[in-house]
Amino acid sequence: MVNGWVKGSKNISELNDEHRFFIARSRPCIVPVVRHQDRCRQDLGREEAGLTIIVALGTAPDLDVAERLAQDVLERRLVACVTILPGARSHYWWRDRLETAEEAQIVMKTTQDRWPLLQAHWQQIHPYHTPELIALPVTAGHRPYLDWITKETAHGKNDD
Repeated sequence: MVNGWVKGSKNISELNDEHRFFIARSRPCIVPVVRHQDRCRQDLGREEAGLTIIVALGTAPDLDVAERLAQDVLERRLVACVTILPGARSHYWWRDRLETAEEAQIVMKTTQDRWPLLQAHWQQIHPYHTPELIALPVTAGHRPYLDWITKETAHGKNDD
């Protein structure tokens, strides 16, 4: 078993309305596979809990700038977590020309309540004239993790 999945599972041995089972070739074990709808019911659904969790995406010109941006928004508790993915290659239009740049992709987890402050602050601290900052809604997730995001961003630096 690798990360909850049975390696090499290909044969469908049983299928009904409640479960689907796959048999691993390497072992005589049966692993239940939960349908997407069932998984969403097991995890925390957005409508179910009135969630306001978002994933905010941005970029930085290099790893050092990305680290400074991450530290700043984390210290202010505008976000609960930042993941930096160096080595991204962006292709985009800028001033009527196609451009290409090496950048660091920044993935931030926060709440809808913190979004306006993050948006305003990002524009102030970012070196780009038009920095990328977009928000994606989280429609489901692991309840303890989503609760942690809400808790960690509840009270930020300089909130009034």
